[in-house]
Amino acid sequence: MGSNITEEIARFCSEVQYNDLTENAIEKVKVAITDTYGVIFTGYHEPVSDLLVKWIKDKQGKGKSTILGYQLKTSASYAALINGTMGHAIDYDDVSFSLRGHPSVLILPVVLAVGEKRESTGEEMILAFILGTEVMVKLGRSMNPSHYLKGWHATATWGVIGAAVAAGKLYGFDKQKMKMVLGLAGSMASGMRLNFGTMTKPFHVGYAAKNGVEAAELINLGFTASNQIFDTGLSMFHLYGDEKNISIDDIQKWGKPWGIENPGFDIKLYPCCSATHRAVDAMEMIIQRERIDPNQVERIDCFAPFGSLAALLYNKPQTGLEGKFSMQYVIAAMLVDQQLKIDSFTDEKVNRKIIQQLIPKIFTKETKAIKENRDIGDLGYIQLSIQMRNGKSIEEKVYYAKGSPNKCLSKVQLHCKFSDCLKSSTIINGDKLFDQLMNLEKVEKINSLL
Repeated sequence: MGSNITEEIARFCSEVQYNDLTENAIEKVKVAITDTYGVIFTGYHEPVSDLLVKWIKDKQGKGKSTILGYQLKTSASYAALINGTMGHAIDYDDVSFSLRGHPSVLILPVVLAVGEKRESTGEEMILAFILGTEVMVKLGRSMNPSHYLKGWHATATWGVIGAAVAAGKLYGFDKQKMKMVLGLAGSMASGMRLNFGTMTKPFHVGYAAKNGVEAAELINLGFTASNQIFDTGLSMFHLYGDEKNISIDDIQKWGKPWGIENPGFDIKLYPCCSATHRAVDAMEMIIQRERIDPNQVERIDCFAPFGSLAALLYNKPQTGLEGKFSMQYVIAAMLVDQQLKIDSFTDEKVNRKIIQQLIPKIFTKETKAIKENRDIGDLGYIQLSIQMRNGKSIEEKVYYAKGSPNKCLSKVQLHCKFSDCLKSSTIINGDKLFDQLMNLEKVEKINSLL
């Protein structure tokens, strides 16, 4: 690995301008921002959200940045903390498979919080958003798969770097300040996959967003940090993974194309871990053509690429949160209910007798025989094989989940999801907000969105 990586990243981040973005990239950003804005409201009044709002009220309540849904203003960093946590509370936000994480839900709360405080324009918001996600995704890609398989939650660890860059861009940081904010954010990187299926997983997102904002605020005041966070034998690359393959040439290719363009982000249609979505789609295809009595199922096998199910920690889930990270539960729920919705992931739904009877019959197997190349968006496939008691066998393969770059949502589908996400909120005119977000480059002050 060559030296001066930090210098090149800081140069790229400080120099890129709105006019450097392609029309396609801008359209992709607006879709991601619109989807994520709506998804934040699905976490409104989730237990984890209410607990954090109570905690913040007890600490301090003054500031210029909005906590969405609660009609409260607080500091930019605490707004990023709450909005980030809410956005990931039910795991309904988009995914980058090259990162093995969730880019938009971490960066959007940062640009909303800092942008509102600084009265930024829609164009400035778009630029900061795409830059934060680009840094997050490209650095994460360079460290796969070892970083994730070691147990790190890439959304949080690389997300704090992207968050700091996005905030720094809104502050107008030059190259020197960008180097410093990268260095400070590097010491704030944390997050363990072992906490998946608990309140701590969405807190990872909020905490990383908060840390990124605070890193930028401190650097803006003159705080100092290492200017070699990605160089030398003590760099983040050496500490957090085994791959040492990033080079200056790689960085010079950033934005050509942007990660949000290629391989792109997956917009979720189901509020659960993305590793389960192709299996859900496969089950949906099966039940559309076959009449299956769940009581007559002998066995269900799910075959997947090696390492692709690492996030699914619960073979025998007992809570709604655990169900989001259980292949067994989502397959059983789709078979029984013929749909997966926000309210599919309650403790009561997971512990239904018919579901708990099906779960021990569902088996997963990762195999190297199914090839994947996440750098180019090739995830191989998921195969479901169902064996019925009468001897009948049923199979289905799915290569791309609905909402993936290869099966993009239509504007109508996106609007339907957005409207559904806002059901529990206090926003009256969701259609107007949707149109504003989808025309974000025309917004003079993003404060009008809040």
